[in-house]
Amino acid sequence: MTDYSYRASRPEVHFPVLKNLPPLRELILDNGVPLKVYDRPELELIGVSAINCGGIAEAIDPQTAIVAAEMRGYGSESMTGEEIADKLELNGAFVKSASSAHYTISNILTLSGKAGSVFPLTAQSIMYPSFPQRETAIVAARKAEECEIMQTTEMFKASARAKELVCGKNHILGYTPLAHDFRAVKRDNIAGFFHTTQRPENLCLFAYGNITPAIEDEINKVYGSVPSLRPEIQLNIQPFLPIVHGCYEHIKVDDSAQSAIVISIPAIPRSNPDYLALRLAVMALGGYFGSRLQQNIREDKGMTYGISAGLYGQPEGTVATIKTSCDASYVDRVREEIFREIAGLCTDPLTPEELNRLKLAEVGALLDVTDSPESIVGFHSTIYTQNLPIDYFEKRIEVARTLDAETIIRVSASYLLPEKAITVSAGR
Repeated sequence: MTDYSYRASRPEVHFPVLKNLPPLRELILDNGVPLKVYDRPELELIGVSAINCGGIAEAIDPQTAIVAAEMRGYGSESMTGEEIADKLELNGAFVKSASSAHYTISNILTLSGKAGSVFPLTAQSIMYPSFPQRETAIVAARKAEECEIMQTTEMFKASARAKELVCGKNHILGYTPLAHDFRAVKRDNIAGFFHTTQRPENLCLFAYGNITPAIEDEINKVYGSVPSLRPEIQLNIQPFLPIVHGCYEHIKVDDSAQSAIVISIPAIPRSNPDYLALRLAVMALGGYFGSRLQQNIREDKGMTYGISAGLYGQPEGTVATIKTSCDASYVDRVREEIFREIAGLCTDPLTPEELNRLKLAEVGALLDVTDSPESIVGFHSTIYTQNLPIDYFEKRIEVARTLDAETIIRVSASYLLPEKAITVSAGR
């Protein structure tokens, strides 16, 4: 007989036991390229990330780096784009490339039994792209069409202007490319950017799966044979210099259905000992579903479907950013409530329930990192690209375990300064 009785009390929530981030095995290819491996012999899939120094900040303009990354796979010195695509499809493999602030990253997935056929193809795409004129124009036009849709939205307009104000006048990372920028992309600029940045000293490989000695040899054969022909690139790291602090701008958008709000507060760098505690303070503010902004503005007052906050650290600077969309009639009230919650974070301690909920949210995020080989290697690659300490994951565990309400108040009052806030809204 089925027992339909209900619990008289809620079950106790236990703090999960977190394990350290698994280390990677490190090798050096014949030409000096580092290969960092997470061995999982039971997997049939192999993943490889080829991380190349040189991204948006090192290009002549952002759109050049963006299109250059997407052009990998559209033709090489010895194969056409159609030939590369057909052979990858025949082998059930996948390659996707994208640019970030200072890196171009190509992610490869293949079956371990197909690695010998796939790696030469991907090396051709990544190390020897030809950037054919016709395909370059097609990719640039597609990016322009995607951008043309996005740039009509209120959030795009508000975010682009906020980024410009935060980064500073003429900062390359402060500019958001528009559709006409992609349409004006020149093939020669793309090829020039690639040839300026591509050399073995600028490359690092991360791999996971059943990386046998035979597969190591295959990787070395195609990536370890690339000659060093060009000078090593220097990353173009220019500190953010906000145009103005404590400002509010509104972008008029006629006939808009919603208004977007973006609030940015310059904060401390990742190297500051308080960074990880401040990261959790911002998370308590609006970084997960049970945060104060969610509870107040979404749940209690119903003025938005969602609101988020995060702390984003880069070599150029760190910014705490809050984003939401709401009806135009609510913009002033939402802004007031956001700043009220920021002030409250500096004075009103998190209740024991809030603090426990925050810690569990962070622990859940850390458990997600260790949930798959892909996410484990992804975290290691972030440590590499952001120049973080090797024990960064373990530091996050320790802060999550030891965080208290007093620390949240201290770091919030010290670093989440409303007088530095840059606010941009867009809508009617």
